[in-house]
Amino acid sequence: MLFWTSAPRRCVPIASEAASQVQVDRTNSLILLLHNLARRLKPTPGGGPKLPSGTRVAPRHIEILIHLVNAREMSVSDIANRLGVNLATASLSVTQLANIGIVERKEDPEDHRRTIVSIAEPYLKIASEINAEKVMPMRRALGEMGEEKSDLLLELLVELEQKVKQQPEFRDEPSGEVAV
Repeated sequence: MLFWTSAPRRCVPIASEAASQVQVDRTNSLILLLHNLARRLKPTPGGGPKLPSGTRVAPRHIEILIHLVNAREMSVSDIANRLGVNLATASLSVTQLANIGIVERKEDPEDHRRTIVSIAEPYLKIASEINAEKVMPMRRALGEMGEEKSDLLLELLVELEQKVKQQPEFRDEPSGEVAV
């Protein structure tokens, strides 16, 4: 039996039809599972919590706030890497957050070319609420799994992400670095 692969656009022999179906089922199950986990972590449609001005935190900004709550402060380039976006996109989002006062920017005293970003004091509570809603359930679940299983899961997901990035379809895409 031949199985069509999308890259490098060729047919390769598969041992049996049953084996190929198992691989397809495994892949589809993993994709669905990762999608469901990512959906639970994604920003709430319609925006996050209301700000004192009455507006809501935009979904694209929620991820930045989650990272800042956990890191306290980050450079714009670190934010870009964590989000898997280019520096211009991260810089634009940080500027938007700074313009409404949610984050503060300062020059890095060690490298004047870098901008350090942190959450402004009046918005720490809102950012912590966003973190509690999105990150804490995952952190508790990983804790319930135990350190060994959590470490193994992280190791396997990092390996999977690296293998997927090596595929021809994804080689030119920006990627966020995962600190392990």
